[in-house]
Order: sequence, then C-alpha cells, then structure tokens
Amino acid sequence: MALNFHATGQELTLEETAQRRFLVGGLPENEEARAGDMELSPWRPSGTPARLKAGTCTEIALNLILFDGPPAVGAVQARRLDVDSVLAAFALLHPAIASKYRERMIEVAEMGLFQSWGGDGASTVYQRLQEIFRNARNCGEDEAHTFESCFRHLPAILESEPFSADLRPDTHSLGLLQSGQIERQLIHRRFVSYLLPRRLHKGVYYKALRISPPDACLDDPALLSCRARNRLDGERVQLISVEAREGWYHDLLYPAYMWSDPVGRWRAPGFRPSARPRAWFLDHSPLSQIVNRLIEREKNEGWWNLAQEVHPFERTVGRRFPVILGFEDGRGNPSPSAIPPHELADRLCRAFGPENS
Repeated sequence: MALNFHATGQELTLEETAQRRFLVGGLPENEEARAGDMELSPWRPSGTPARLKAGTCTEIALNLILFDGPPAVGAVQARRLDVDSVLAAFALLHPAIASKYRERMIEVAEMGLFQSWGGDGASTVYQRLQEIFRNARNCGEDEAHTFESCFRHLPAILESEPFSADLRPDTHSLGLLQSGQIERQLIHRRFVSYLLPRRLHKGVYYKALRISPPDACLDDPALLSCRARNRLDGERVQLISVEAREGWYHDLLYPAYMWSDPVGRWRAPGFRPSARPRAWFLDHSPLSQIVNRLIEREKNEGWWNLAQEVHPFERTVGRRFPVILGFEDGRGNPSPSAIPPHELADRLCRAFGPENS
C-alpha cells in the first residue's frame, strides 16, 4: 500500500482510515488523535517529535525524510490549504525531488508563513504556486483538486529558471527603503522603526497602513511590504509610523514567526500559550508599563490598544497579526496619535533592550 494524500474533509475508505496518518499542520479540528499519528506541525506547543521540530511544516517533513527516511505507507493529511502545507505534503509524496530542492522549499514556505524575503529562485516558486491558487479560486476548484494541481506542477516549477531580479513583482517597497523615501532607523539590536511620510503615500492610507496576510502575493499593494521589512529586520520588533494631517498612525509588530517553533531564532519576550487552541497570551510587563504612560501622554481622541491574546490567522487590536499595539478610535480602527515617531520609538524600544529580553 502506497503513501496517499487527503485534504481535510475528504471521505476516507475503511482501509485508509486504518492507515498511519502524517498530519501536516497538526490534527484537524473536531478529529481525535489515533495511535500511530505523526504531527508535522510548527505550532507551539504541538505533538511534533522533538528531533524534527522546525518553523514550517515543510522543513519538518524534510527533516523526517532526512532523519528517518521517506515514509512508504500511510495517509498524508493537510489541515489547511496554503503554500507551506502544499510543499510539506509534496515532500512526503515526492521525497527525491523535495530533497534535491530542500533549501529552496524551506525558503518558499517561510515566504508564505512568515512573510520572509526570498531569493529569486524561491520567489519564482512562490509566485507560481500563488498563480495556481488564484486560478483555482477563479474556477471554484475545491481544496483537494488545488493540492493535486500543485503536486502535478511542482516538479517543473522547482526546476524552472528564477525571475531576473529586475522582473520581481515585490521590489517596489525595497526600492523605497533603499532610496530613503521610507525612513528606516535601527534603534538597537532588537528594535527598528520605519516612517512613511505624507509626501510618499499622498493620503492613500489603505496602501500605507496595509499589513499583508500570510501567503500574500508578491504584488501585494502595501507600500511597505512585510517581506521588504523582514529582509533585514525579521528578528526585530518593528515600529511602523505613517504621517497624517492630525498626527501619526502607529503599529508595533512582533516577529511573524512567534507562534511557531523555528530553531535558533530570537524570541521576543512575553509570549505564552493560551488555553484557546493555537492562541497566545502576550504578557510583557515592561511593555505594559510603557503603554500606560502613553495613555497618560496621549492628546488625541482614541486609545492605545495592547493585545492581550493573539492568533496568527486572526485580527488583533483591530489589525492583522503580527501587530500587537496600535492607536485606535472608538470603533477599533487605526487612528492618528499625537505622539511623534521619535518619541514613541524612544519609549517603546526600552521594553526590548538587553535587560528586558
């Protein structure tokens, strides 16, 4: 009996139900664990064997192949459809090809889950997968057929020539940073600030304030893309300030990988698991104390909202994770603060200095 694939929700035969399951992304909701199940999940906590732990399902699957050899029998079951799950399932089903492109596949998975900056080869693979996803949505294709379409095309995609650097669709933000039109200031080793002036965004706030979701396309409309920021600052707390007539919009972001288990990356302080599945509490006393002082200092209408509980695929403080702090109006929408960026950065960076990290 061979290794076979199932998307969550697909009906299984009796024979398939008895097989060992390789659970990409963890146990599906409303299902019970069975003897012999192996989780391939980067979530903290998870049942993934310690020797395999990594930040993405893809790297975990590749570690399984590397350390234990390719599984020959069983059912590969994916919890959700995304770039990481597609690559992880493909690795188990096609271990020889996947092992050949191990580093590229890990890089592509991190581009999806963590909005990391990818090299030209990884960006090509990522964009081609996004095109398959987009076509599947336009055709009303279900998840199982979308997975199969990705599996069918991936060997050729992995072997294809990469974009030339000048044709990449995600270089606009990088150009704005490199030219100084978006101001970047490294405050200390774990804290960086960005300022988007009004002359740049010209009042088009949906682009200036946009925090792209996981698996966002390379041509995402955000003026300051997550990937451009994470090219240099993926392991730092990031403050983004957008100039407005009435003050400045501010977002404070934690590293996008905080919910997962990447080996060797800095962990920002204060994250601990919540009782709610796949959610986290944020409890960092130095940051809370600074926010209390911001509330006293603030002169504009609105309030400083510090996240109490976060989930990587849900909105927090009116914004998309990894935003953990922002200034909001009474309806939970971003609102301009009277506190200027340099003062805010000077205050907030203290919560992440050596004594507090």
